[in-house]
Amino acid sequence: MNGRFKGRLAGVIVLTALVGALLGAIAGYAYVEAQRAMKRSEARALAYSHAQRLAQRLQEALGPAYMLASLVQQGDGKLDNFEAVAVDLMAQFPMARAVELAPRGVVTKVFPLPGNESIIGHDLLQDRNRNREAHLAVARKQLTLAGPFELLQGGLGAVGRYPIFRYHRDGHQDFWGFSIVLIRVPELLSAAGFLQFRSKGYSYEICKVQVDEGGCTVFSRQGVEPLDDPIAADVDVPNGKWILSVAPDRGWIPAFDWIILALTALGVGILLGTLQYVLLTRLPAKS
Repeated sequence: MNGRFKGRLAGVIVLTALVGALLGAIAGYAYVEAQRAMKRSEARALAYSHAQRLAQRLQEALGPAYMLASLVQQGDGKLDNFEAVAVDLMAQFPMARAVELAPRGVVTKVFPLPGNESIIGHDLLQDRNRNREAHLAVARKQLTLAGPFELLQGGLGAVGRYPIFRYHRDGHQDFWGFSIVLIRVPELLSAAGFLQFRSKGYSYEICKVQVDEGGCTVFSRQGVEPLDDPIAADVDVPNGKWILSVAPDRGWIPAFDWIILALTALGVGILLGTLQYVLLTRLPAKS
């Protein structure tokens, strides 16, 4: 075996090994991309199911606002047995942490009172920091959701406000005030199954779309931040929209998968190079 032949042999073996490594890299990358696609599909299903569940739990929690409004209208603006009604409503709707009545926009009745004393006398229409949703509710004659924000009584919460109108026989109607339900956001998320994200190895964040100011303000997050190329799902809420974003804690392609890809490429390259060497070195012996 002369030097010229050895040079050609080495060149062929190296080229074969490189081609093998390239084929191994392509196969490994296809595997990694398949894993990524599978994880994104799983995350998408997880995000959309939880977004839908969150919207459903929120609507259920807002039920007392509608029922209180109906009772006030039936009583022509009066509800003498407010506390008894409130006890019954909160038993039926455990996600509601407090119910309130605000004639002319001023909170005068709240149940339970302990822990909520600070909101008695709060004028929803005059509070410049938080009156946007109240005025919007009156203008649209629809329930609006204020928040999430830090509540006057403490903690992160959201408040559903339903505008109550009294209708007269002559067709005239006048604004009576609001029926209100208070929801604690951490309890709402727990009821919607958000604890499952951590057990499944996912991080999430939820933001509220700011229609006037633009952007999306994050009000709840858990796990790794910032999220890596997250899956986003809309959460429909009264008079607005929240966005739930989900991503795996370890990223879509863990470092281990990249190591597997590199080892696969190296192994295929070495294997083909070795086979080529054995094949070429044996051929002369058989001639």
